[in-house]
Amino acid sequence: MIRDPRERMTTVKMPDANGHTMTMVKWQGEYFPPFPGTGPRMDKMKDLPMRDNDVLISSYPKSGTHWACEIARMLVSNKAENHHVEGLGKAPEYIDMSDQELVNSMKSPRVLFTHLPTKHLPKGVWEKKIKIIHLIRNPKDVAVSFFNFAQAFSVFEYEGNWDGFVTLQNSGHVPSGSWFRYMLDWWNSQKGNPNVLFITYEELSANDQKVVKKMAEFLNCTNTDEFYEEVGRKCSFHSMKKSREDAMKIFFRKGQVGDWKNWFTVAQNEEFDKLFQEQMKEAPDLIPRIIFDLQPQGH
Repeated sequence: MIRDPRERMTTVKMPDANGHTMTMVKWQGEYFPPFPGTGPRMDKMKDLPMRDNDVLISSYPKSGTHWACEIARMLVSNKAENHHVEGLGKAPEYIDMSDQELVNSMKSPRVLFTHLPTKHLPKGVWEKKIKIIHLIRNPKDVAVSFFNFAQAFSVFEYEGNWDGFVTLQNSGHVPSGSWFRYMLDWWNSQKGNPNVLFITYEELSANDQKVVKKMAEFLNCTNTDEFYEEVGRKCSFHSMKKSREDAMKIFFRKGQVGDWKNWFTVAQNEEFDKLFQEQMKEAPDLIPRIIFDLQPQGH
């Protein structure tokens, strides 16, 4: 580990089961992608000014964040038009990675997003009772998606294979830490909060228009069924991937529910299922929301 004397964080090169390392930064026990300035940004995060009409999309990484953000933007703007994206590292709405001055410069209404646990969010999120849409995605597909993301995104400096990566994901030695700890925090603390809507990645995949309408009603942005249909069409995974082909291609791979079956070996799947059953004892009411396949299955 390398400590930056200017910041309250350390650079970590975490080895997988085969000795290949993933580069991250660690701040107050939390793992983050190794973006410059993470420590100072997080030191100030609690004081990031929030506005009454802000919308916050929260999720564990690789759970459909950009997908849900685009839907929310169309709903609050009342325009079924794709948001212009300049590219990775130029998204002021990503509060974990953006300096406060950049976030503050955004025009209202703002649709922001985060991968932070509840305890690290700005105080204004809770004080102003802003609307939060929290995404849930099954952790097996999350693992596959993040493995491919880590290999494609050079900042992680990760050259390991799938077999080695699984150990990192299962142990929580990845950005945002353990999927279980993250989801249990959000679910157990916010499931009764009327200002938090939990939706699943699998819902987005199965029926765009239905989930668009659910989000619209939650955000008090009601409109016509024709508008919801248009938003759903423009925000389908394939439409989103095509519209982001150059600037954000790295964030859109397959969008397939159940792709984990093409990656997990029988032994890896059995080990993960055991881990899942053990960890999820703390939130039995969350288990039915975790969809590992769009076909009937055991979980």
